[in-house]
Amino acid sequence: MAIELDGPLVLAGAGKMGAALLKGWLDRGFDASMVLVQEPQPSADAEALMRARGVRCSPTIAKLDAPPSVIVVAVKPQAMDAVFPDLSKLAGSDTVTLSIAAGKTLASFERHLPAGAAVVRAMPNTPAAIG
Repeated sequence: MAIELDGPLVLAGAGKMGAALLKGWLDRGFDASMVLVQEPQPSADAEALMRARGVRCSPTIAKLDAPPSVIVVAVKPQAMDAVFPDLSKLAGSDTVTLSIAAGKTLASFERHLPAGAAVVRAMPNTPAAIG
């Protein structure tokens, strides 16, 4: 099954779960050139994965040529309020924002995003980390 989107996918956070999700997407055929990872300090494993697969990584993302189709927020819950203001500037009317943070409500994400933004929460677990 190939994963196809109309625009780029922004992954904010490449810790254990973010990197596991990224690896799964790439292993299932997602085009690495369509992914941009926002991570100020990627782990050695995440950095090796991104380098080997040709995924772009940056500590911050100021702007994109086109709004992303999806923004996946894979940072720790306590970092959410710090990363959402910059991420919200990237979102367009057709961008889906997906958070995997535990303990945060949809309302807490929506207050950072443009009115009417599509917001989804998911709770991946250890099986997601092993594919």
